[in-house]
Amino acid sequence: MQNYPLVSILVAARNEESNILRCLTSLAELSYPPDKIEVLVGDDDSEDATNQIVANFILTNQRFKLIAIAPPAGHLRGKSNVLAQLAKAATGTYLFFTDADICVPKTWITAMLQPFEKQPNVGIVTGITTISGHKILHKLQAIEWLNALAIMRFYAHFGIPLTGMGNNMAVSETAYWAVGGYEKIPFSITEDYQLFKEIVVKGYGFAQLFNANVLAESQPVESYPKYFEQRKRWMNGVMKLPIIHRTSMYFQAFLMPLLMVLCLLDPPLGMLIWGCKMIVQAVVMAGVLVFLGKKRLIWLLPFYEFWSGAMWFAMLINYFLPTKTTWKGRTY
Repeated sequence: MQNYPLVSILVAARNEESNILRCLTSLAELSYPPDKIEVLVGDDDSEDATNQIVANFILTNQRFKLIAIAPPAGHLRGKSNVLAQLAKAATGTYLFFTDADICVPKTWITAMLQPFEKQPNVGIVTGITTISGHKILHKLQAIEWLNALAIMRFYAHFGIPLTGMGNNMAVSETAYWAVGGYEKIPFSITEDYQLFKEIVVKGYGFAQLFNANVLAESQPVESYPKYFEQRKRWMNGVMKLPIIHRTSMYFQAFLMPLLMVLCLLDPPLGMLIWGCKMIVQAVVMAGVLVFLGKKRLIWLLPFYEFWSGAMWFAMLINYFLPTKTTWKGRTY
C-alpha cells in the first residue's frame, strides 16, 4: 500500500471494564502508520470502571480519544446512538467498527482496506471474528462463529449480501453519509445489519473477507442464559433477511429434530443421511479451521454437530417467546 488513507476506528463501550484494555492494546499495536489512525471511544453510560480505564490509557496514547456521549436524540438508542456521535467526530476517509471485547490482528487495517482499493464502488467490508477462551462452551462458540461466517463468505462469493458484523467492519465515509448515517436509517438493535443493508440498497458494493489477516477474537459469553440473551438480539436481525435466507434458517433449526424422527421411523435411512451430513460438515469445517490456523478445534467437530443442532432449535424457540430483548443492561 503506497498511499495510507486516514482511518477512524469507532469503539462503543458499555460496562466493559474486564475487556476494554485488551481491545485498546490491540488497536495500539496495529501495523499501520500511527499518524494515519484515530481511535474514538464512546463510553455508553457505563456503570463500572470502563470510563476511567479508557481515560488512563489515552494519557500515553495520543491517537486515542474518549468522546463524551450525549443523551439519545430522535430514534437513536444504545449502541447506534454512540456510533452516530463517534462518526460525527471522525475525520477519517474510512470508518472502522469494532467492539470493546474484541482483539484485532495487527494486519487488520491494511487487509480490510484492500477491497476498497481494488473496487472503487465498495462501500462496506466485513472481516471475520471468532471466540477466544479455554472452556468447551467457548470453543463450541468459536466453531459456531466461523461456521456462520463461512456461510456468509459462500453467499458473498456469488454476490449475495447477507449481513455486516459490527465488531469487525469497515465503511467508506462516502457510503456512510450517503445513507445519512445512523441518524437517518431505521433504528435496529442489530445496528450493524441495518447499516449494511442501507449501504447495499443504496447501490454500493460489499466485500466479506475470510482470511487470518482480518481474524479478530471476541470474548465468549460465559453462560447459557447470556448466550440466549445475545442470540435473541441477533435473531432480530436474522428475521429481517430475505425470505430465502429465513427459510434456510428455519431448515437449520428443524433439521436435527427431523433427523431424529427419521431415525425412529427408518433407522438405516436416518442414520445414513445424518452420517453423510456430519461427514460433509466436518470435512468443510476442518478445512476452514486449518486455513485460519485454528486446527486445535477440529477434535470438537463431532460434538459441534449435535450442539449446534440443539442450539439452532433452542434459539428459534427463544426468539418467539413473549419476552423482551435485553442487552448490556438495557431492554428493547
